[in-house]
Formats: sequence, C-alpha cells, structure tokens
Amino acid sequence: SKGYLNVEKMLLNTIYEIKTLLSEQWLNVSLGQNIEIKSRSNNSWYPHVSIYSEKFELLDVHRVDKKTDFIDMKLPNDAHYIKISDIYKLTNIKNGVLVKLYNSEK
Repeated sequence: SKGYLNVEKMLLNTIYEIKTLLSEQWLNVSLGQNIEIKSRSNNSWYPHVSIYSEKFELLDVHRVDKKTDFIDMKLPNDAHYIKISDIYKLTNIKNGVLVKLYNSEK
C-alpha cells in the first residue's frame, strides 16, 4: 500500500493547537521565517524538530537533550516542512503543543 503525508499549511501569526501527539507531527511552514513551539503542561518534552525543503531534503535538526517548555527558532530560507517529535519517546509530548509561525521584524 502507498502511504501519504497529510501536511497542514500554517498561516502566519496563528496559534495552532495540536492537542495530542501520538505520532510525529508534520507541518508546512513555507510562509514563515520563524517558528515558536510551546509544550503543553504535564509534558516532559525533549525537542527533536527536523526541518525539510519542499523536496523533503533535510535542512536542519534542532535537538535539545533537556526538558524544554518552549523553543523559538529561525527557519532556513528554503524551509518548507517541519517534523515535531521527541528525542526519546512521543509519550513525552502526549498532551500536545502550541505552534506559531511568524516573520521576524527587520
């Protein structure tokens, strides 16, 4: 069977509430330059965020090997997708995350 990737295209300055993360979460970030990800309460998130081009070439990986509640990161110019996960296990972020895509002020 063929798989598919259902990827939501994020709009700028909109908070996306991902209530439960039972699998890695993919998002289309092609409209923005920066991303904020906030872990919801009762999580123990050890961030593993992968950034991909439009052709799914891996551009960057952001890993933090300590419990983290919030990350704010600049995306590479040709970033198109991100994959949100956890270094150790997805149950660490089972309560979900809040994600916001934005452009930095110049």
